[in-house]
Amino acid sequence: LAMNRLAHLIEAGHTGEFQSQLVEGLSTLYLDRFRWPELHELLSGHGHEAAKDEELELKTAFAAAFRDVPPEEYAFDSEPAEVRTSVNRFGQPSLETHANGVKMQFVLDTGAGMSVLTRSAAEKIGARTWSEHSGGAQTSTTNRVEVWPGVIDELQLGSLTIRNHPFGVIEDEALEFKLAGVP
Repeated sequence: LAMNRLAHLIEAGHTGEFQSQLVEGLSTLYLDRFRWPELHELLSGHGHEAAKDEELELKTAFAAAFRDVPPEEYAFDSEPAEVRTSVNRFGQPSLETHANGVKMQFVLDTGAGMSVLTRSAAEKIGARTWSEHSGGAQTSTTNRVEVWPGVIDELQLGSLTIRNHPFGVIEDEALEFKLAGVP
């Protein structure tokens, strides 16, 4: 309902800062819900009215790459399932998964808006990626990283299967933690 109201206000032809805020708000809702075709259409028609920043650059790149990707699908058994979890060396919970048939450990980051894989992990699982589309993003440590869109065709967590799972690709070095004096 909120998305429909915002879209109606945008089409009403408001101008200036109000229009910019409407476009930014609706684009965030579309992004959060992985509504790629709608996001692409909005930014193609009204992106110039939104504030130019890294977030808009990233939204535009992902919308262009994902606009023709089928929607994410979920399939699961009706019975409760177990998912193997562990804690990695940094104290973060991780889940045993199969991404495109390749067994992997994924860190569970409840604060992330989207899954992220390193370039080498994306290559290992044969994920679809779009190198011609990219945008900048700020990390939790305030570093800026380049992010490319990617899709995992099939992601399995226990009996849950997710198809067409969008994610961001970052260079491996972006996830390296270096402490002074520690190799």
